[in-house]
Amino acid sequence: MTDGTEKCNPKIEENQREDRRAFRKFIVLLLVSMVVGGITGAFSTMAAKEQADIGAGITAGLQKIAPYANLVIAAALAVWMTGMLCGGRAEYRRWDGEEEQLIEKIERKLGIGVIVTNVALIAGFFFLQPA
Repeated sequence: MTDGTEKCNPKIEENQREDRRAFRKFIVLLLVSMVVGGITGAFSTMAAKEQADIGAGITAGLQKIAPYANLVIAAALAVWMTGMLCGGRAEYRRWDGEEEQLIEKIERKLGIGVIVTNVALIAGFFFLQPA
């Protein structure tokens, strides 16, 4: 008989950790999809109501959100990157110089941060107003 105090199967614990990680990625993907879908829907509605040309609808939409978009992108990126860099710094302090998986995880996080920063910079160019 067992009294329920023995340790769970390590494979079950590993699967649960992977499920939690996958759920977090799913939530991020869901939020990004909501934003992209909302923007696409708004542009489609604008094009259907007043604009015969999709390009004119996109231009009108960008002109309306341009004053705020760069500020929002920069603020969100600063908050996200600060959290990512602080987490990476804490993991680096825990690194003993031996475990390669930990340092690879840190490098992957920093690489993702660089990519996201560059994509945000490129996206910011779309919100520049012509003089």
